[in-house]
Amino acid sequence: MITFHTKCIAEKLESYARQKIDLAETILNKKLSTEECDELYCAAIKDQYALIFSACPHISAQELYLALQIAEMSSPENIYFTGLRVNHQPTDEEIKEHYINSGRPSRFREKFQSIFDNLQ
Repeated sequence: MITFHTKCIAEKLESYARQKIDLAETILNKKLSTEECDELYCAAIKDQYALIFSACPHISAQELYLALQIAEMSSPENIYFTGLRVNHQPTDEEIKEHYINSGRPSRFREKFQSIFDNLQ
C-alpha cells in the first residue's frame, strides 16, 4: 500500500525531474530525445534517492518504486499523449491503458532497476 506521504514525495520527485529536463532543454536550446529525457529523469531521481531513505526510513523501496511509477503514469506528458491518441479528455482508465501499451512500465523498470535492485 502506498501511503499519502510517499505519494506526495513521488509527485515532488516527478515534478523535480521534469523541471531538470525543462532546464536542460532551455540551456541547450533544443528538444531532448526520449533517451536523453529518460537519462536526465533517472539522474534527478537518483540524486534525491539517498536523502529520501535517510530522512524517511519507514518508506520501503517497493513503495517508493510504485509511487514513482504512478506519478509518471499521471504526468501531464502521459495525459497529453493519451488525449492525442483518444482524441478527447482521457479517462483514468485510458491514461493507464496508454501508459501500459506505450511500453512505459518496461522502460521505467529498466531506468530504475539498478537503484531499486540494490535495496531489495
